[in-house]
Parts: sequence; structure tokens; C-alpha cells
Amino acid sequence: MRIIPRGFAVLVSLCAIAGAQAQDSLNLRTVGAMALDGPNNLSVYRRHLFAGQLHTGWRVIDVTNPQSPAEDTLLLHGRRPTGSDFAGDYAYVADWLDAVYTVDLSDPCHPAQVAFTPDLDAETVDVSGDYAYVAAGNTGLVVVNIAAPQNPVIVDSLNLADYALMGIVVGNYVYLLNGMTTLITVDVTSPSQPVIMDSCTVHGYHHRMVAAHGYLYVAADTAGVAMISLTDPAHPALTGYYRTPHIAYDVAAWGDFLAVADDSAALLLNLESPAAPVEVGYYRQRTYDSPSVCMDSSFLYLAKGGVLRVMDYSAAQDVPKGPLSGPREFVLHPAYPNPFNSSTTVSFELPVTREVCLDVFDIMGRRVMTLAYGVYAAGVHTQTLDGSKIASGIYIIRLHTGMSASSQKIVLLK
Repeated sequence: MRIIPRGFAVLVSLCAIAGAQAQDSLNLRTVGAMALDGPNNLSVYRRHLFAGQLHTGWRVIDVTNPQSPAEDTLLLHGRRPTGSDFAGDYAYVADWLDAVYTVDLSDPCHPAQVAFTPDLDAETVDVSGDYAYVAAGNTGLVVVNIAAPQNPVIVDSLNLADYALMGIVVGNYVYLLNGMTTLITVDVTSPSQPVIMDSCTVHGYHHRMVAAHGYLYVAADTAGVAMISLTDPAHPALTGYYRTPHIAYDVAAWGDFLAVADDSAALLLNLESPAAPVEVGYYRQRTYDSPSVCMDSSFLYLAKGGVLRVMDYSAAQDVPKGPLSGPREFVLHPAYPNPFNSSTTVSFELPVTREVCLDVFDIMGRRVMTLAYGVYAAGVHTQTLDGSKIASGIYIIRLHTGMSASSQKIVLLK
């Protein structure tokens, strides 16, 4: 694979940014950009980005100068890296449905593969201490001793009777998602003897997961971000969903902040109240791809629409911990009639021109229809909800403006 020269990459990325659909932003300021097509995962370590691209390899991008990100090298040519984690001078890279590679990063500009653990059916890998925990598809959970990074040794595997799509280690527990409905908790107090403790239901297709502030946050497609409390780490409990504008594909966390990559926006949430995240920044751009995001103490890195953006989020650290605006940003008026048996009218009011999304969800969190999406002028706007093609029951109407959201319950009776 040819490496894009620095000057050409900057020119391409500037053209892509100029040609992108209309967007706006708050507290996320782009300071650098380069062309980058379709990574399915993105991570940052020691001022370098690592982008996994299926059937292409593992790209290493130098962001030491955030204004001019530049590709250093391409490793694992032709492989399918789907996740990675880091410990000391080493990275551990999951190759989709196959192996875990150990990569020496003592010189991040010149990484070198030093070990290969084959036949793991790997989906993702997460490292804690001397062990790497591999979410290994139909195999379940595989535990690898990495005390000697250049000589990894498989110490045990655990069949889950379910598919292990992704996993994350928090303390003495590994949390595994099967991709659709189930979170499985495994006690790894003794890594060579993992024990299944519990499972719970998490609706929505699972894309990515991160742990922060005693919670798991799962990018759960149209359901938004699932929030799972680890107050009792052996028995995690789903506490709710943070609704994103469209489809949540990726999540990342650093300090008090959670970044969410949605296919219509990047959101920055404050986690000082981890059960009730508050939006303190956003970058709006509707693209029809699967965006990826990661972050460190200084920057948010967003791969979206064929462009990698380096975004300064320092302004969000000074935002008061509450709604972004003192007065109400908008009004979602009560639907009328409610209950209804054929159609109902939904109105919302905007004080300024803003992009909005007005959706209808069922009680399981699945999007049923979109009543409005786009830029609307200040004033009152009215939409009609036609209930003729949906079943009787309880539904939730949700209005999202990028700065805040409001919802209400409606009841359809036939």
C-alpha cells in the first residue's frame, strides 16, 4: 500500500473538508486534518494514532505536530485489524477472526512485529497486567500470558455458549458483548481460571465499548449509547441510554469526558454525573460511513467522511457542568391528541436556526420513524405522525438539536 506524502495528504484533506456537507460545531475546533479512508477502529498512544483498516493493515500516524498529522508507516499489510491495546513498549493487535500480533513500539515511527499468537478467532483484545484478554468470536474468551511480550502463551479459554464480539477489562472482571443483546461478566481474579458470573440484556447492535467513572458506555447503533453501572462489578446493571442524533458507532473516554462518533455528528459529553452525561460540545457532519473516534488529554481524533480530524476540546473544559444554555434552547410541545388512534400532531419551537432531528422510538429504544431532519429556521414547526403503519403501544418522541434534547411519551390506540 502506497503511503500518501504529507503535502498531498494535506491538499486532499482540505478539499474533502471544503466539499463536506454543511456542519457546525461547539467547543470542538479542528486544528489539523489529513485524508484517511474508512478505519474501523482508531486508537492513540504516545502521540501516534493507530488506524485499523480491514484488508489493508494497521496504519501508524504521527500526531506529534497536531496541525500536520502525517502517516509514518503501514504495518500488517493486507491483514484485518479490528482492535488494539497497549502496555509499555508494546501493542497487541487483534486480526479479525484470526490471530493477535505483538508489535514493538519502542520507536513508534518504526514499529516492528515481534510475536504472533495464531488461531484465536480474535475480534478485540484488552490488556491488564501480565495478561491479554481476547474476545474470540465463537471460541469465547481467550486468556494470553504476555509477561514475556515476545513469547505470549495461551493459558486458558472459556466457552461462553455465545459469540464474543468485544471485551474490556475493569479490575478483576472482563465484560464481553455478543454484538446484539447480551453483556457477559467473567471473573478473572485467577486469569488461568476464568469464571462466568452474570449476564444482562443490552439492546441495540453493539459497535464499541469503553469504561469510565464506574460505568460501561456502549455505542449501540440506533439505540444510542447504552449506560451500564458497575456499582456491583460482578452484576452490572443497564441504567439507560443516551440518545444520539442517528447511529452511534464508536465511543472513547478520557478524564471527565466521553466522545461519541455518530454518523451525523461527533459529540463530547461531560461525565461528572456518569449516569446522566451532559453534552458540552459537538461537531455536526452527516456522512454515510462508520466513523471512528479516540482521544487523549489534549485532542479528540475523528475519522469521518474520508478525513481524519485532530480537534482541540480544551474549550469544553471551561463549560459549566449543566445544560449548554441557561434559558431553554427549544420547546417540544405536547403531541395532540394523545392518546391517538390514527395520527397526531407534533410541534417544536426554535429560538434560532438550527439543525434538528425529530425521531420516534418504541419502548425498546428502536427507532421507528424520523419525522424531521435538517436545518430549520427560528419559529414553530409542525409535523404529523401517521400511526397507520405502526402497532398500538407506547412510543417516545425525541427532539435533538445537537446542544440538548427533549422527549415525551405518546400512546397509540387502535
